[in-house]
Amino acid sequence: SLPWRGSIGPAGCRESRTGAEEELDRLADDLAREARLVNVGRIGELKGHYLLVYRPANASEPAPAGLRRAAEALLAGHAGVGWHAAQRLLKRSKRALHFNDPKFPQQWHLDNRKSPGMDINVTGVWERNVTGQGVTVVVVDDGVEHTIKDIQPNYSPEGSYDLNSNDPDPMPHPDEENGNHHGTRCAGEIAAASNNSFCAVGVAFGSRIAGIRVLDGPLTDSLEAVAFNKHYQINDIYSCSWGPDDDGKTVDGPHQLGKAALQHGVVAGRRGFGSIFVVASGNGGHHNDNCNYDGYANSIYTVTIGAVDEMGYKPFYAEECASMLAVTFSGGDKLMRSIATTDWDLQRGTGCTEGHTGTSAAAPLAAGLIALMLQVRPCLTWRDVQHIIVFTATKVRLPAPPQG
Repeated sequence: SLPWRGSIGPAGCRESRTGAEEELDRLADDLAREARLVNVGRIGELKGHYLLVYRPANASEPAPAGLRRAAEALLAGHAGVGWHAAQRLLKRSKRALHFNDPKFPQQWHLDNRKSPGMDINVTGVWERNVTGQGVTVVVVDDGVEHTIKDIQPNYSPEGSYDLNSNDPDPMPHPDEENGNHHGTRCAGEIAAASNNSFCAVGVAFGSRIAGIRVLDGPLTDSLEAVAFNKHYQINDIYSCSWGPDDDGKTVDGPHQLGKAALQHGVVAGRRGFGSIFVVASGNGGHHNDNCNYDGYANSIYTVTIGAVDEMGYKPFYAEECASMLAVTFSGGDKLMRSIATTDWDLQRGTGCTEGHTGTSAAAPLAAGLIALMLQVRPCLTWRDVQHIIVFTATKVRLPAPPQG
């Protein structure tokens, strides 16, 4: 077919609105017949705009030679035609997400193609341009390697500090066990930059990420209290993937100053809406540990996050307790995939890993999800956040994988 769209309006039409429209309809019909076309009718709700097409008796019959030029000449020369244009096919694409980060296909916890539904259901939020913009998450840990390609674009020096060395730079220090990559891995889960052709994608890849280095040295109650309130008008969410020993016999938690800092954070932090403290529930399940005995997990001021594996089952290390508010995904046994995220590139690090696991990997995912929440509603209080998590969470499967 040869469609044209055009605008027509006969001069001198002084009839009622209905009469004017009928006059325009008749004019469009007359023009179509004269041009050997068919008037399909008005285009949507646009008054005076009509679609004219060539419609032969035999659909496969080509348009006669010269028909297009003759029709265009007729429309161009008619006093009642304001303008006309031949229709062309337009190329439009659905708004879909495509990441060039090489480990994104391994980030099943973000978009699980192998087991649909076994992910944090975040891609639809990203498509609505909710990526954590305007929100800062701070990782309280052993440091954050902020110069690495996945972290540097979103790094917040204003929200960062090294409490172990008492300076503004939370860069992790090499250690004998090559273990000070923990904070960097957590930071990557939260805010790794997207589409930079490097490693992975963070849950809230539009958010800012800060680091407080406090776990790479002696830790006191006073130092912990400082960490919980450090830059608390800049940092919105505190991600803490640590706690007392998970040996099944330790009962410990924040002491007097740490408790006071948590309470002060939810009262005065984040411009009075309350700092959000996300903590990991612990990895002592194989020691029959219970996170109710973890004072960080059972504090009313924290969001305690446990873990399930990629099939939705409770992994061997997961603890049980009434203090746990929700779970996100992490690794399971050796047959299950772990979390792909940014890694440090110091010592034996490569800048990327697929081996992050435990509730240490689960809690940062929750911190990233809360960052998405706060982008949309920055005025949510710390209690609002807890209520939303409870109301929107879905039930997981069985408490443990089937045996045999």
